[in-house]
Amino acid sequence: MKTTCHKFFIFCVGLLFVQSLSAQVFKVQTREFSPYLVQNNATFNQTPLTGTKVQKDFDIINLTALNQDVIVRKIEILLNVVSNIDKALASYCFGVNCHGAEVFADTVTFLPNQSVALEIDFIEASAPGNSLIRYQVINKNNLSEQLNIYMNYAGVLAIQNYESNKRSFLLYPNPAKGALFLLNTGELKNEALQLQIKDVLGKVLVNQAANFSASDLLNLPIANLPAGLYSLELKASENTIFTQKLIID
Repeated sequence: MKTTCHKFFIFCVGLLFVQSLSAQVFKVQTREFSPYLVQNNATFNQTPLTGTKVQKDFDIINLTALNQDVIVRKIEILLNVVSNIDKALASYCFGVNCHGAEVFADTVTFLPNQSVALEIDFIEASAPGNSLIRYQVINKNNLSEQLNIYMNYAGVLAIQNYESNKRSFLLYPNPAKGALFLLNTGELKNEALQLQIKDVLGKVLVNQAANFSASDLLNLPIANLPAGLYSLELKASENTIFTQKLIID
């Protein structure tokens, strides 16, 4: 009788283990005013202007009452490349970890029922082209549970990189060597702006206030930056209003 009970206990434990592996651990939904569930192999189409950034946000939600390890993996199926130093940049933030284009995978431990943000970013090259990036969301403890998100980018030529009724800017020369200027060609004068220059890994190398109240022309500090590819962003109240890819020779 003891042997029978012991075997039955092992069978039950094994059954629970198999069920725990087969149960869905996470779901993914869009982060917007009316979020919806993302199905496996869903495709999202975006049309970035040349040299500018587009963004798509998702929430990954732990459906269990246990800690869970979730992997996000980026696969560049097709990337718009103009030259060795001028190409589209695909990057992402997973939770509090923001990665540059050189990082292709990250793992985050989810607390029970926790929701973690996935921000997918893309900066188009200086010439328009097509890019297709796949992002995989994977249960680390059960690799068969994964969800694929396809980001399809069809770049379009930007006459001006950002323009509205009041905000319009021109960055020149680009590529730059020794000197770089940002010209305010719109009506904006007294709005408090923050200017950042980042490398391809997303590290902020220049972070300063941008004030156009005295002049429409800013001389930007690039003398100490080595040759390479960068991105310049202008922010107003934490919102990015202008993004431009920058090449320093």
